[in-house]
Amino acid sequence: APPFSWLRPPRLAHFVPTGALQFLHNLLTHAPDHRLFLADFDALPHHSRLDPDLNRPLVATKHADLASYLDAMHGHADIFFATDFAWLADAYRHLLALAGANRAVTVAKSAHFFEPHAAACTTRSGYNPLLADFPNTSVLLASPSAPPATTSSDRPTSPDPDDPPRRPPLHS
Repeated sequence: APPFSWLRPPRLAHFVPTGALQFLHNLLTHAPDHRLFLADFDALPHHSRLDPDLNRPLVATKHADLASYLDAMHGHADIFFATDFAWLADAYRHLLALAGANRAVTVAKSAHFFEPHAAACTTRSGYNPLLADFPNTSVLLASPSAPPATTSSDRPTSPDPDDPPRRPPLHS
């Protein structure tokens, strides 16, 4: 061991969302023209404020949070991972670049995302579950980027028979 290695802080454990990365890779491979909407928890309460691990899962039963999945009886606990949406968006953009795909990728808090449509869900008392419940959730949106605008001199005078027909956008 290097001299004075005991002075260095311990390495943090990093819980990497390999399932999410595999999903994004498969989506790009098998559905290259996809649109994407992901929603999940972006933060979870920690068992201990002293736990420095990054993206540490929360293990919970109906009645208590547990320190480890080893503390739970088989089948009696749920394991939750908070999604680091900024990291996931960066990883997705990297996969898009490798695939040569172009997507507009956006991350927003759920309340901000639902705000334009929330009025229809407001109760008589003024409570709105879309805005008030689950403040620890976010969404990631991805859709194909619009092609660059063309000028009249850039447009072909007749369609090229070798070009496949383009689908109209789903929304304007």
